[in-house]
Amino acid sequence: MKYVDRTFVDDGIVLDGNSFTRCTFDGCVAFYNGGPLEIVGGLTFKNGGNIRYGPGVDAFDNPLSNLLVESAERQGFRQVSDDEVAGYDPIAPKKDLR
Repeated sequence: MKYVDRTFVDDGIVLDGNSFTRCTFDGCVAFYNGGPLEIVGGLTFKNGGNIRYGPGVDAFDNPLSNLLVESAERQGFRQVSDDEVAGYDPIAPKKDLR
């Protein structure tokens, strides 16, 4: 099925076998089992939306993750290197701005 400019709200959506053009998932869980899909113009996730991968699907090396990375890069995001991540501690105290 083809979905264009659609916002899904608080739903579970199977991505496999569908086409999504500029769609938003608001509080949704998207399920991907490794099948064919088309994403045009990126996907937007809001309010805790996320993707769940089926058994045997590598969350970091599959057609969906590759499309999402390409979409993020077109929007100005970039992947960080291992050197940039090394030593990062998200729990470390933040600088006092007073």
